Amino acid sequence: MFTSDNSQVIKGIKDAIEIIKASYGPNAGNVAVVDGTANNVFDDGYMALRSYRPSDIFERYGVSLVLDAAESTWRNAGDGTSTTAILAASFMELATKGNPEYMAQRLQYECDLMIKALEENSAKINDDIRESCIAVAKVAMHGDEELANLIGELVFKVGKNGVIRAEPSKDNTWSTSIASGLQWEQGVPSDRLLNNRGAMRYDNAHLLFVDGKLESIKDSFWQSVFASWKAVSDGAKPLVIVCNEATGSFLETMAENAASGKPVGILTITDSQKLSMAADICSAKVFRDTKGSLRTQACLPADFGRCEMVSATMETSTIVPCEEAKEVIAAKVSEIFSKFNVLENPDTDRRADLLSFATGCSGIIRVPFITRAQFSADKEKIEDGYRAAMNTFDGILPGAGCAYKFILDGPNAHEFTLADCFMSPLRAIFGTVNMEEAVTLANPDSYFDGKSCLVSGIIDTKKTLIEAIRNACSAAIPFIKTKIFILNE
Repeated sequence: MFTSDNSQVIKGIKDAIEIIKASYGPNAGNVAVVDGTANNVFDDGYMALRSYRPSDIFERYGVSLVLDAAESTWRNAGDGTSTTAILAASFMELATKGNPEYMAQRLQYECDLMIKALEENSAKINDDIRESCIAVAKVAMHGDEELANLIGELVFKVGKNGVIRAEPSKDNTWSTSIASGLQWEQGVPSDRLLNNRGAMRYDNAHLLFVDGKLESIKDSFWQSVFASWKAVSDGAKPLVIVCNEATGSFLETMAENAASGKPVGILTITDSQKLSMAADICSAKVFRDTKGSLRTQACLPADFGRCEMVSATMETSTIVPCEEAKEVIAAKVSEIFSKFNVLENPDTDRRADLLSFATGCSGIIRVPFITRAQFSADKEKIEDGYRAAMNTFDGILPGAGCAYKFILDGPNAHEFTLADCFMSPLRAIFGTVNMEEAVTLANPDSYFDGKSCLVSGIIDTKKTLIEAIRNACSAAIPFIKTKIFILNE
């Protein structure tokens, strides 16, 4: 069966937007999903929409188009799902309003124009970063002021390249802390390596990274290691070996040397990806022991890494990189976002773990553990707020769709023949908030004044609003150009 009639798909799209609009804007309400077995109430229309399955398959397809667009924005920006969904629906309705090929081309042109204008006009916040982070987090978390304050404060402290993670609270209260340095939950493999009140600590250490299990110290490789160590510091600077595992004569000999007062140590880390990342950040070579190949290799003085400090217990390890590692850390952060910031690899837990490790600066929010389901919900909420607030550093704009209206009222107004589509987010809350009043609140003095956005609380990040346009357009154009819908039963 196939059809050229897109009316049922359009109906699914419109139904999806009615669900989204119920939780959109200052006077938003909840959405209840009732299926006779598990009844849920959501304060986020996007989350409710994920549970909505119309009986008609073409309507269901329409809902999925809206969801996919919103999902892309959520994964890339942490917020903006409602704005994206409303824009996508409005763009998709262009399929009924003219020549599909022309409409698709025109939409792409005007979306590119809008994105360029948003890029050029966003406000950079220098003096009010903390307040901006809190304001953006509050919007992303649907007005949860207490949690937004915790997240905004942490984002301000860890900076643009930092990361925030949620952990269960041990005393059933909300609390926060900051962790510094490359950290992981494995420590020294022997208590004889501890040299400082139950810990191993060395300043300005040389670091040797080996991706493998170390068992024998009799290989020629280790002769080259100790010769190079002597060459760079005459053995006076500490030497710390970072490896997957240490056992046998290697561990025994190193432990004896440490116990006799020699500045040597071992850190174990089974996560090879983190080991390689730490080596890059500390400007060290990684030696890989594949099927005993380590014995055929040689260590040169330039192969050692450097750090400001190494500290470890039997359970945890910390390496504090040198100051000059900042550029490498920034590159690692970009690499992690590139790998995990796509729909094909949505492992946000792994991404957060690697970001926390690479930046060496992470904020921790300890969440009261009531039930596993509640903790998971709170963790997801924190993830949304944190990712949205992080985007504050790149610039902010008036929220609630006001920024789009300001562009449409600007000097390039004549270029926008699809202005009604771009006005749809602001129109979606018309009636609960007067449109002109919202615009005035967002910017009492000028179009793009970051301070006025902050005072009004009508605020979005540049990335959120641009992602919303980009993903809504990407979802709409293929639909506009679709002529036949085939049903496979």
